[in-house]
Amino acid sequence: KSRVCSNLLSDPCSKVCLISAGYILPMFALHAWEYTKLRLDIHGKSRLFLRTNVFRKYLNLSAASRREVVPTEVQDVILEDCNEAAEGYVAALEIVQRLVKLLLLSYFALEEDPSALWFVISMPSLMAIWGFCQSRTLLQAVEQEGSKVHEVSQWVQEACTNYGLIADYFQRPRINDLFVQKCRENRKVELGAIVVRTNIDRLTSWLGPLFIGLYLMIQAPTVFSGNLQLGTFLATLSVIKEMSSDFEDGYKKLMRVAQVIVPLRSLTVFLNMETDVLTWKRVNRVRWEKTKDHLFEVEQLHKGEDNGSKKVKY
Repeated sequence: KSRVCSNLLSDPCSKVCLISAGYILPMFALHAWEYTKLRLDIHGKSRLFLRTNVFRKYLNLSAASRREVVPTEVQDVILEDCNEAAEGYVAALEIVQRLVKLLLLSYFALEEDPSALWFVISMPSLMAIWGFCQSRTLLQAVEQEGSKVHEVSQWVQEACTNYGLIADYFQRPRINDLFVQKCRENRKVELGAIVVRTNIDRLTSWLGPLFIGLYLMIQAPTVFSGNLQLGTFLATLSVIKEMSSDFEDGYKKLMRVAQVIVPLRSLTVFLNMETDVLTWKRVNRVRWEKTKDHLFEVEQLHKGEDNGSKKVKY
C-alpha cells in the first residue's frame, strides 16, 4: 500500500487527479448539507412558532387590551415582525458559522505568515467600531421606516372602511391626494434608510481591497528579498481575500440581526399585553365546582329513587 501511494504521489498526472478530486468531491457533501438545511426549515418553523403564539395571544387578550390595538397592528406583527424576527434568528446562526470559518482561516494565515497578525486584528476591529458608530443611526432609520409603513397601512384601512362616507360627500379626489402625499413621505423615509444601509455596506466593500493592497505593499519587498516564499505569499493573499469576503458577509448578517431589535420590541410589547386567561380560568373552576355539586345532587336523587322502588317491590 505504501508503494502504491508513493507511486501515485510521484506521478504528476496522479497528483493532478487527486487535486481535482479534492475540488470536486466536497461539493457533494456541501450540496447534501444545503439540502439538509432546507429540509430542517429553521426559518419557516421559527416563523410559524412566533405567528402561532402571537395569534393565540390576540385571541386571549382582555377587552381593554383589545381596544388598544387595531387590526392593522395585529396584521403587521403577525406577517412582518414575526418574519423579520425569524430571519434575524437564522442570521445569528449563520454568523456563528462564519465565525468558525474565520477562526480556521485566521489560524491558517498565521501559521503560514505570522506577520499577517495585524490583518486578523485590524479588520474586525474597524468593522466593530464602524458598526457601533452606525448602529444607532441604522436603528432610527429602520424604526422610522416601519412606523411610516404602518401609518400608510392604517390610513388605507380607514379609507376602505369609510369609503361610503367618502363617496357620499364627494371626497374621493381629496382622499386620493392625501394618499399620494403619504406615499411620498413614506418613500422619503425609505430613501433615508437605504442611504444608511448603503453607507454601511460600502465600508465593508472597501475593507477587502484596502487590506489586500496594504498586504501587497508591505510583504512584496520580503518576497523580492527572498525572506518570504512566493507560494506562502500567494496562499496568504488568497486567505486574506477569502477572510475579507467572509468578514463582509458576516458584518451584513450582524447588521441584519441589529435591525431585528425594532420588530422584537413590537413583539415584546404585544406578547406582554394583559389577557383574560386567569379570569376565564377562575370562571371555569367555579363552573366545574358547581357542575360537581349538581352531579352529586343528581346521584343522590337517583339513589333515593332506586331505594324507594325497591321498597315498593317488596
